[in-house]
This record gives sequence, structure tokens and C-alpha cells, in this order.
Amino acid sequence: MLRFDAFTLDVRERRLIRGNGEAVALPSRYFDLLAALAQRSGQLVTKDDLFAEVWPGVVVGDAALSQGIRAVRVALGDEAGSPRFVETVAGHGYRFIASVETLERIPAAPPAVPTADRLHPSPTLVEAVPPMRRFPLAPRSERLSRTGAVTGALAAALVGGVLYGVALGGNGPHPVQTIASVTAMGAAVAGLGAAAVATGARTTERRGSLAALLAAAVGGALIGLVGAYVGASVLMTLTGKAVGTLTGPSEGFFIGLAAASGPMLVRDKTQAVVVSTVATLAAFALLAASGHPTFVGSLEQTLALPDAPLRLDGLAPGGLTDGLRILLGGLEGALFGFGFSAGAVVKRP
Repeated sequence: MLRFDAFTLDVRERRLIRGNGEAVALPSRYFDLLAALAQRSGQLVTKDDLFAEVWPGVVVGDAALSQGIRAVRVALGDEAGSPRFVETVAGHGYRFIASVETLERIPAAPPAVPTADRLHPSPTLVEAVPPMRRFPLAPRSERLSRTGAVTGALAAALVGGVLYGVALGGNGPHPVQTIASVTAMGAAVAGLGAAAVATGARTTERRGSLAALLAAAVGGALIGLVGAYVGASVLMTLTGKAVGTLTGPSEGFFIGLAAASGPMLVRDKTQAVVVSTVATLAAFALLAASGHPTFVGSLEQTLALPDAPLRLDGLAPGGLTDGLRILLGGLEGALFGFGFSAGAVVKRP
């Protein structure tokens, strides 16, 4: 049992009792809402923790939670403007601010027993307050920031694009245009890819980690499909020739899966970034090793056209070897995974 101010909350018997012994009526879900907050007195309880605990397996919106909080406040005689019990943490969740005391539960008096037995009375039972649930995923507000993921991926693409641009055209007749073009292409691919992966993860994360990771991978596959089709169509229009294989849906699927793995599965910010960085490095390297092009592979296919104004000689005289293709792919993956995950978890405390 929990006591705060003039109220006693009997979690096991599911009763809220005012000091004079009056039972305060609360619908079942709103009782669960009050219990979830009171059991974590002084702690921020995010909206998504409350959704998962009070409405498990049910998709509800913020309006349902707001209505529940209002009902709890009415039952306690609390006010949102000057709270004594439930404090709103704007944009994140709620905090129970009243001091909570855990009470011992004394069992009902046993029936009459022989005097000898009374020498050994039953021990006092201490109510086992249900432990706080531990969710495999961090709350959504702490799990993946879509804006941060896109921003981080763009920053990574800018770094990679400049490096590739310098390697390809730094000594050519138009170094600035080369660097700008390669950087813009890399930023477009990375930004759109990160947005698709993050959107897929965010729209399904309440359904669990596997659903969120699968949705992130599907988002990567879709943007890979669109990018490959658009890129091939544009190059065909400009040159009149078909290009080889560009980065497409299969590559996007595994890249999305790897990039989202850290933010979706790991609560600690630093560990989440490390997991995603290593996972995307491995995914890019394996893709390159198995003949699936990463960004440098797509560049290689594009610049292999007879009329292409640039050659890969500045980056790899004589063309890319398999080892260099895998090495560069792994570095691309590490850079993208680091930028995506660091941006995705930047809002975590």
C-alpha cells in the first residue's frame, strides 16, 4: 500500500481511499495510471511508458492520456496550474511530486486457535508492490529522434562527399564543381535514406523492437528502390546509355536494419552509437564484398560511362580493387551509422 498526503493507494486491492476512509472511485485504467505514477514518485514517467503500461497492446493517442490525467487530478483534488500530486513535464510525460510512503499490510485476525499456537503468531506480511516494468526499448521520446537522425546522416554525407569530391576532382579542371556535385549527391542519398529509415522505425516502435527494426529496413529498401530507379532514369536521359547496378532496395534494407539497431535496441546513448556504427560498417563491407554496390560502387558504375566527365583515377588509379571497394564501403557505413545514430539519440538525457 502507498500513502501520500491524505490518500492511501491499495495497489493489490485496487482501491484509492481518502483519509476519512472514503473510497474514491476511479475507472480501472485511470487507477492503473495513478499507480504507475505513484510507484515512481519523483521520477519522470514518459508518455510512452504510460501507454505501454496502462494501455498495453492498444493504440491510443495523447488525448486518451490527457483525459486520464485529468480524471486522476479530479479524484485527488489536484490542479494542473499548481499541482500537489501530478506535475506535467511538457513534451515528455508526467511526474508524481507528492511524497509517497510504503505501508505494511497487516493480515486480518485469524480465527480462534489454541493458546499454544498463539505463542507463534503469523508474521506480518509486507505488501509486495509490483515492480516497475522494464521495457526492452527506451521510451519513444528517448529512443529515436527523426530530425536528429536526418541531420546526423547529412553531416556524415557532407564529410564523405567532400572527401570523395576532393579525391575525384581535386586536381581536375573544375575541382569546386566536382566537390559540390559529389557532396550534393551523397547528401541527397543519405538524407532521404535516413528520413525513410527513421520514419519507418518511429511509426511502428510501439509494436516492439522487431516491428520497428523491420519497418526501418523496409523504409531503407523503399528509398533504395526509388533512388536506383530515379538515378538510372536520369543518367539514361542525360547520356542515352544504361548504367550498371546502382545501390538499390536490397542494399537499403540491410543498411536501414543496421543503422536503426542501436537507437531502437540500446538505451545508453554511447552504446547505441557504437552498436549502429559497427553494424553499418559491417553491413556496408559485406554488401561490397558480395558485389552489391555502396555509394562508391554506384559512383564507379556512373563514372564508367564513356561520356562521364570524371574518372576514378584520382581515387584509385587503375580502378577499384575488391579490397579497396570493401574498405571504402566499410568506411562509408561507419560514417553513415555514426552520424545517423548520434543524431537519433541526441535528445536522450
